[in-house]
Amino acid sequence: MTVAQDYVDRRARDEAEMESPRLRAVTATIFGNSLEWFDFAAYAFFATTISAHFFPPGNDLAQLMSTFAAFGIGFVARPLGALFFGRFGDEQGRKLALLVSMPLMGLGTLLIGLAPSYASIGIGAPLILLGGRLLQGFSAGGEVGNAMAFLSEWAPKNRGGLYSSLQQCSALLGTPAGSGCAAVVNNLLSPDSLSSWGWRLPFLIGGLVVAPLGWVLR
Repeated sequence: MTVAQDYVDRRARDEAEMESPRLRAVTATIFGNSLEWFDFAAYAFFATTISAHFFPPGNDLAQLMSTFAAFGIGFVARPLGALFFGRFGDEQGRKLALLVSMPLMGLGTLLIGLAPSYASIGIGAPLILLGGRLLQGFSAGGEVGNAMAFLSEWAPKNRGGLYSSLQQCSALLGTPAGSGCAAVVNNLLSPDSLSSWGWRLPFLIGGLVVAPLGWVLR
């Protein structure tokens, strides 16, 4: 056997041995990244209900605009999360960065699902909502860059671009999952139940089920 043939055979064996852990790593990364968009879709679906719960009554348009302002504040936090977790991932490793960002996303989602209404605690309600959105945006900013780098580093030879693109595919998986969950809740519950507590279910599912499962997979 020539040296070149021996090298090719060893590379083939190494690639075969990497298939199972590579599949697990890629699956866990895609699943976790989908949570970000799961919540975004659910939030948009229940925007009018959230506006009535978290902001002062009297002006429906002002309530709705405030709700979408809280939605948008998550995007303001994303560059900060990207800078923090990008440095963190370089120094401590992508896996650890993704393990830290995942529970932060789940915590932000859970805060929204459990937050008391404006009628219960006044100005504290929108502040908790903003806090949840900031946590989500901060963790999402760290999730995207590290997920793309992580996927690229686990990719087979000459497949770095393809594997990195799975990060964007996972974002598109989370959107129909979140809107689908919200649609199911909307169709199964009465209008009164939906308005009083049903709208919280997608956020509780995201915070108590999807996020912990994604963390365990990682």
